[in-house]
Amino acid sequence: MQTKVDTKQFDSKFQLYPRVRGMGFIDNLIDTGIRTKWIKSEGEDRLRRTKWYNYIVYTSVAIAIQLIFGWSYAFPDGRPACGPTDPTDSYASDMRNSSICDLVKTCKWGHKQLLFLTAIVLGGYLVSTINMWRLRRMRYMILCGSIRNLTIQIGTLVTKQHNINEVVNNEEEEQENTTWVDERKQMLRWVILGYELAILTTRGESDTDLGRKYLEGMELLREDEWENMVNEDRLNTVWYWIQRKAVTLTDQGVISSEQRLQTISTAVLHARGASGSLETSYSSDHCPVYTSVVGITICYTVINFIFWKGFQWAIWFYDTNGAVWLEPRMYFEVLISISYTTILTAVFDIDKVMHNPFWFREIDLPCEKIGLRLFNLAQRFGSSEQCFPTVKLTKKMSLTVSESSHLHVERNKSLLPKKIVSFNND
Repeated sequence: MQTKVDTKQFDSKFQLYPRVRGMGFIDNLIDTGIRTKWIKSEGEDRLRRTKWYNYIVYTSVAIAIQLIFGWSYAFPDGRPACGPTDPTDSYASDMRNSSICDLVKTCKWGHKQLLFLTAIVLGGYLVSTINMWRLRRMRYMILCGSIRNLTIQIGTLVTKQHNINEVVNNEEEEQENTTWVDERKQMLRWVILGYELAILTTRGESDTDLGRKYLEGMELLREDEWENMVNEDRLNTVWYWIQRKAVTLTDQGVISSEQRLQTISTAVLHARGASGSLETSYSSDHCPVYTSVVGITICYTVINFIFWKGFQWAIWFYDTNGAVWLEPRMYFEVLISISYTTILTAVFDIDKVMHNPFWFREIDLPCEKIGLRLFNLAQRFGSSEQCFPTVKLTKKMSLTVSESSHLHVERNKSLLPKKIVSFNND
């Protein structure tokens, strides 16, 4: 994995310091406590986690119900707990301890009803969550493409009209050449600054002191640039700087034509649009009412299931005088209960995990790694003569190219239909 970029080719004002990507969190089951709002305390700069033992709470409640109600005071009619009141009449309709036994039947019936509703509601919620997660990742890739495109446009269009292999011998001309190269490097630094601000915005850090220290540590901020940014709209300020600098360089003749200026302005527009769609969540969030309905449905389903199992286990506990814990069925029931409640709640918690894929977990986007590539690209294009081929077109090579073009044309003519060839000859 790349951790450093060579800075010898680049000006000292735009150095790239090595960054180490976070190792991420590896939970036993699923990460369910991803916060979406930034906590402005540097000591709390971590993603909260919910481990597997939080899911065991539901089954623990069922066991608690068993241990509380599994005694004789809850079954005044004696054993068997849910047997007929007249042991000699096998067709008797009245049951012993009907208060608890009927409650178990009601919970079982309710679980069947809620399970059907939960499957419909939760399935649609899961599909929508995955689609939104994929949409955010696609928007990030569009942003990366826009940043690369803007880097290419600035690297090629912000330049004096010199031959790429020409050596500048005049000292004054060389000094002038250094000035516009510095301007180009500054614009490319702002491009990477815009990328980093877009990522910081998704993390809620773009207006914090921690975000400023991060950018300063990356040598992306100069002098009073942070103070001159519009607060809470720093990203658009950077795109404004780039376009305004392009207009200034056009007036100075560095950018030689209005057409080149228009090309750079269009690239800035695309980068601003891509970064804007990345930072806003208005178009890629669940409807709060829909989320509430799904959450309530899951909550009711889990609660009903826990009460059903809790009182059913209480009946088993009472009928066996606690010996049910010596039977395999009890342990299998506990394992099935843990698995069921865990899967049901974890599927709903997926939205918390996948809502913001711009952190440092293993399942997130490799923003740091891609950022290094963009830095490297901007460095090389800042001094484009260092990554441009130095092969000169000699007279002999020119003749070879001309002959090759002629052979290519003749070959294409031979492949045309005869009628078209004769028409062209006429």
